[in-house]
Amino acid sequence: MNRARRSCQGWTILELMIVLFVISILAVVALPTYFNYQVRAKIANEIGQAAPMKVAITEHYLTSASWATSNAELDFQSGEAYRTKYLKGIEIGDQPVPGAITLYYSIDALPQLGEKNTLVFYPIEQNGGVIWACDAGTLAERYRPSECR
Repeated sequence: MNRARRSCQGWTILELMIVLFVISILAVVALPTYFNYQVRAKIANEIGQAAPMKVAITEHYLTSASWATSNAELDFQSGEAYRTKYLKGIEIGDQPVPGAITLYYSIDALPQLGEKNTLVFYPIEQNGGVIWACDAGTLAERYRPSECR
């Protein structure tokens, strides 16, 4: 009878406190990491919007041996026409090099970015072809997609 009674006692207050302590430590570490992951995923999701511009810039360079430096030069609409929930616009320009594509992210949709809200892709001529590199622009390190770190 003593044995049956002992197995029904439940948790002690010390055991409950240890469990709560472990859960709180996990929350302190995991939640900020998860929130940064969410922002990175939203940023990375919009990168595909620049794909048609990358193709057009590459074709323009391969046929004319010069880099395009504006949306209008390649018959793309103005940057604001590419607005999405997380993106304010996309511009072709000459910074850091001619042919660079700058993505401007929305501060309203991603307030964590603050004024550091640009991501830049730029072309590099290599062996008669064009490859694309990523410049983190003004994005903070923790929000940069993996290809831009």
